[in-house]
Amino acid sequence: MKIKTNVRKIVPIRDNNCDRGSSPRFAKQIWGGTSRIIILIILGIIALTGFFMYANYITKNFRLCDKFLGMRICSYEYVHTNDTNNLNEKKCSLENTAMVEYVIDGDTIIVEGGARIRLLGIDAREKGEGCYQEAKERLEELVLGKLVRLEKGQSDVDKYGRCLRFIFYEAQNISLELAREGFAKAAFYGQDFSYRQEILEAQKQAIENRAGCIYN
Repeated sequence: MKIKTNVRKIVPIRDNNCDRGSSPRFAKQIWGGTSRIIILIILGIIALTGFFMYANYITKNFRLCDKFLGMRICSYEYVHTNDTNNLNEKKCSLENTAMVEYVIDGDTIIVEGGARIRLLGIDAREKGEGCYQEAKERLEELVLGKLVRLEKGQSDVDKYGRCLRFIFYEAQNISLELAREGFAKAAFYGQDFSYRQEILEAQKQAIENRAGCIYN
């Protein structure tokens, strides 16, 4: 005769709460969330560093919004580079007059002999920016193929080796004309403040009349 015995199989109860902390999957989730936060913090620090470096550059190299006759006219005033030794080594051997052979953009030309001239008193848009083509074409109309008079300011050349000059065709100040017509903004390199008031007044008129491609 067989005797039945009630033998219960002891099955260990798994406590998910206790086991959860040591679970590789749970640890991976925790580490994944933490790593994302760390990456975001690092990216934020990099972005802030870049912003402050850019703001510092702008503050040191440009003075924005010149106050003139009670209204604020935003214009750039270029500051001398600290590399004065290199600037002193560069000399511009241009005569007082030159024939304009090519117009690069709204504020830079090439004259006979290959010298590049950066017009003083203004700043036109760069290639790829709005108003670039219009300013270039207007400058071509004013000086291309013409004999112009060159007037030196306080600075001879810029850091790119371009001659810095006011240019005149007959009695017309080209920088003044471009500012008046709204193809360029007032801009003054270093201590070159010749015709400053005239150019700022011309720019004021362009703003009020919504002239050219910059203010229209």
